[in-house]
Amino acid sequence: MSVEAALAKAGLAEVPGSPASVGYDNTNRAVTESFPVTAGTAKVSTLTGHLDLAGKLLIVNFTNGKCVTFTSVVFDLFRDQITAVPNGSASPVVLFDTIGTRHAGTAGTTNTFTASAVQVHAAGASYLDAALGTSYFVAGQNAGSFSSSWQFTG
Repeated sequence: MSVEAALAKAGLAEVPGSPASVGYDNTNRAVTESFPVTAGTAKVSTLTGHLDLAGKLLIVNFTNGKCVTFTSVVFDLFRDQITAVPNGSASPVVLFDTIGTRHAGTAGTTNTFTASAVQVHAAGASYLDAALGTSYFVAGQNAGSFSSSWQFTG
């Protein structure tokens, strides 16, 4: 079952907010989300730094009407984590860990990083369950895969 189908079955939905976007990959029959890279220090040659990603992440619980919006989405290449700041807070929450088969490469000034799997982090599961009034999220839960590319000139 896809991540989106499992969320829907639990009465939940996750939607990226502009300028992030959502699409569908017909080849892999999967929903895709794109968060533009706006800044960062990530270098694949040393697996260090971070990427600042534009857009918001909205998660809604349709069974009770609760929702949470995250901004300031960041991918930390060194820690293999994706963090975001929930509205009303100044502190980021670790939402996801990139795991599985990972590949980092450089072609010219373009860096790429992919992870075959992303899982819900324990802190993210705890925050999401509390904010959304659910017990759906658990540490280690499948959250899809991850891929990013960005320009590096230094």
